[in-house]
Amino acid sequence: DVDLRHVCFLGCCPITGAGGVINYFKAQPNHSIAIVGMGTVGLTGIMAAKIAGLKSIIAIDRHPEKLELAKKFGATLLINPNEDKELNSLADYVKNNGDIDYCEDTTGNKDLVSKVDRHLSDKTHRYDITGDLGNDKWTFAAIGNSNKDVFIPQMIKYYREGKFPLNEFLSYYKFDDINKAYDDLVGKKVIRPIITFD
Repeated sequence: DVDLRHVCFLGCCPITGAGGVINYFKAQPNHSIAIVGMGTVGLTGIMAAKIAGLKSIIAIDRHPEKLELAKKFGATLLINPNEDKELNSLADYVKNNGDIDYCEDTTGNKDLVSKVDRHLSDKTHRYDITGDLGNDKWTFAAIGNSNKDVFIPQMIKYYREGKFPLNEFLSYYKFDDINKAYDDLVGKKVIRPIITFD
């Protein structure tokens, strides 16, 4: 009863982003999280943070349209590093609310992550989804430390319940348009292209 076009990619980006929050961090209600990068991994992390009941969900991305999606999915604070180059909004959050409990980087952008890191404490649990940061503070965990046989059905359940609205950022292309799908992804015109064969 689930449209496979909407859930066919759960074993890639969603299991990594949402899995990081639910399975790696084992995020607890009323805690706080910052997620860097609002692509598919980051946006599903935002959804998972809302499902987990986190009180503060901070989205960091350079693209305003992605930040607006993050807000729609549950982000409580939006930060654009193009506008807030030193992430002063993050510093203000910490000053007024205390340490950030969890931070998930989905970008592998060392310069941006180093700026984020300045506003985190030693108590902040960090997750590097790429394994490219080369920083001992940031731990890599494949697919969010998830058991795919357990967590993929769980994500489908979230989707059925309306808590995991993946279809809202998917774009569909026929197989003959695969090159256009690639160009649109690289050109930041879409967040996640899906190729269909019907």
